Order: sequence, then structure tokens, then C-alpha cells
Amino acid sequence: MIAQSRNLSGIALLLTIVSAHTATAFEWRYCLASSTAEQKVFMTDPFMSDQGMALVAAAFERMLTSTNTLHESPQCPRADNEDSVITMRSQAIHYHQQINSRIIELTWGPF
Repeated sequence: MIAQSRNLSGIALLLTIVSAHTATAFEWRYCLASSTAEQKVFMTDPFMSDQGMALVAAAFERMLTSTNTLHESPQCPRADNEDSVITMRSQAIHYHQQINSRIIELTWGPF
């Protein structure tokens, strides 16, 4: 009986570990990168991604670099839901407009 209980506990633990590794956690994000020299900010539409922030930012930077876009370090903030990411993006647009940056909106996602 004790051996059977241990086996069931082991199986339950294994299933928990496997499901944690296979579960996909999508997050809402948008990416932006400034170009202080050109007074521009490049900003994506909101999108969902299951990739980590570093991977998304690296993909966004590769896209900007491949188009010879002068830019500083990209950022790809996340939010818990679509409304929150839209609000964050709107606040970033407002801030960059106040410092006289031209907003360049991009349709892009790390798909």
C-alpha cells in the first residue's frame, strides 16, 4: 500500500512537471525603439506572444536592423491583458509626442 501511494505521488509530480514545461503562457506585448538622432520612435501594434521578453526584443531589433533603421535599444513591455497593453502603448505615444518625437507605427509580431 505504501509503495502504491509513493508511485501515485511520483506520477502526480511527474505530470505536474511535464505540464508546467508544455504549458504555453501567452502575454500581451508591444515593442518600441527610439531614434534620438532622428527624433522618431518605432512602435508596434499590440500582439500576443509566448516568447520571453529577451527573445521578442531580439527579434524586433533584428527586424529594425534588417531595414537599416537607426535605433537605440528596443523594449517590449508586457501586460496581463489587451486593455492594459493598449493603455501602456497610448501612454508611450503621448510621452513621445510631448518630447516631439515622430511616432512610426509598425505592424509586426514575432510570429
